[in-house]
Amino acid sequence: MPSPFAQLQENLGGDWDETKTVVGLFFESAQEQLQHLRAAQQHADAARLAYAAHQLAGAAGTCGLDQLSTTLRDLEQLATTTTDSSAWSETLEAADREINRIRQAWNETLHVQDT
Repeated sequence: MPSPFAQLQENLGGDWDETKTVVGLFFESAQEQLQHLRAAQQHADAARLAYAAHQLAGAAGTCGLDQLSTTLRDLEQLATTTTDSSAWSETLEAADREINRIRQAWNETLHVQDT
């Protein structure tokens, strides 16, 4: 399975150690932003939800995670156009699933690279 961060590694000149560092920072940030997203959704805070979605979408885009970035941009847009928290919830859950999928693929990449 190709690394979900293959484009990032290429952009970093193929530097595996630098890629691991950047990916580690991404996952740390993603975890924090997911907490902000969940809190905003629970408190029906559209502005906070839009801001956190925007922040994480930017980080995902920088790392070449286009599907995740698109889902988060959709969430940001929903936060600015609807107060229907069920719509927010569905999209947030989709983003969470995508992050988990990416994390699993990354862990598999680490296992292959480090053996």
